[in-house]
Amino acid sequence: MKKNKKYWEFRNKENRGTELRIYGEITKFSWWDETVVTASDFARELEELKDTESINLCINSPGGSVTEAHAIYNMLKRYAKANNVKITTYIDGVAASAASYIAMAGDEICMGLGASLMIHNVNGGAWGESKDLRKTADLMDKLKENIIDIYVTQSNLSREVISNLMNEETWMTPEEALEYGFIDKIETYETISDDDIDNLFTREITNSIKALPPRISQLRNVKKQAKPVINQKPKGEDIVDINTIRNDHPDLYQKIREEAVLEERNRMKALDAVPAHNQEAIDMINKAKYEEPQSAEKVAYNIVTSDSFKAHREIIELENEQKISRSGEIKPLPPQNNKNEKDEKMVNSIVEKINKMRGQ
Repeated sequence: MKKNKKYWEFRNKENRGTELRIYGEITKFSWWDETVVTASDFARELEELKDTESINLCINSPGGSVTEAHAIYNMLKRYAKANNVKITTYIDGVAASAASYIAMAGDEICMGLGASLMIHNVNGGAWGESKDLRKTADLMDKLKENIIDIYVTQSNLSREVISNLMNEETWMTPEEALEYGFIDKIETYETISDDDIDNLFTREITNSIKALPPRISQLRNVKKQAKPVINQKPKGEDIVDINTIRNDHPDLYQKIREEAVLEERNRMKALDAVPAHNQEAIDMINKAKYEEPQSAEKVAYNIVTSDSFKAHREIIELENEQKISRSGEIKPLPPQNNKNEKDEKMVNSIVEKINKMRGQ
């Protein structure tokens, strides 16, 4: 009889680390195979890990057995505490249902671009007399509370809010999961070329020229002179060559370099948070990223004031009106006299979301 394929896999990594992949449904058995794979097998493999200093918990799972998931979560937390091991969770594709709270076992929880996190109420079936059905319903309510106990260890939401999200079967984007506190960060893969960095240096140095004399004096730990050498040029000629700063003031050069890279990464991260409802919006964001640099706030304003976004919003409002009326007939919208006010509210909402991602 063939052995049932496990839904987990341990892999030894470099630097005394271990990768644990949970890819697939979390279940005790498969219908086509009598061989049972249980949490006890998982426990045995976990205990066999030797000299592991960290575990990367990688998840791409639709969920599965509630009790199996609870067992894995608790085993990971207990093992990490007993062996002083750091667990980092990576949601690679989807962490849904029972897999979503296994993800909470991480000391740090990361979510990849395009990944999803889903939470919902416990599902199950029952048979028998009415008292049996009531008993099952009560059990499912208790299991839900047990799951919320895990979510509140990570999320910044209240039990009541989390319960409501579970009632609605909530699917979260990385941005939403970060806002709710279910994850700690979103993985990004943007790279910055040397040419981009040099361009950023030029901009940063130009903006910082007037501050150079006191900063240089501070770095050299000398007293401020009446007429610093750098200011002995004719008025209006505050020009400093990048190579001069790199060679003469390496500490200042490195600081400006780090500030420039951080500024650009934050700008890219903020642009990733701008909602894109169609190809035109995507093109605006990409243009602001790679061709004509703009702030996320400016791009968000351009998107929500574009004709395509207005048409998109009107369609949504029409659909909502149709759902409310349940008439089955789409009626024309009344004249929009508060267009500017709506645009302003939309921009403010997007800007607020961007600021949350920045930690402001």
